[in-house]
Amino acid sequence: TDTQLREDIASAKFIINEYAGVDIDYSEDKAAAQLFKDCLRYIWNKCLDEFEGRYQPQIVALRNKYEVMSYVSDSETDEI
Repeated sequence: TDTQLREDIASAKFIINEYAGVDIDYSEDKAAAQLFKDCLRYIWNKCLDEFEGRYQPQIVALRNKYEVMSYVSDSETDEI
């Protein structure tokens, strides 16, 4: 069970990071941490196929947040 839980945690992190397009610091981003926990719960309960549909607004918001952060960072770098 410990091995399965570690694998499920790694899977949930991979999935949420893929949605965001970046490696997330879950200790800093509480919304992403909650989405990670929700994803992990769906993986644990063997119903991951339902996760994306039920959490689409949160996934889109997460993706948009990190796209904007990347754009702002790139814009600031270009100005230097």
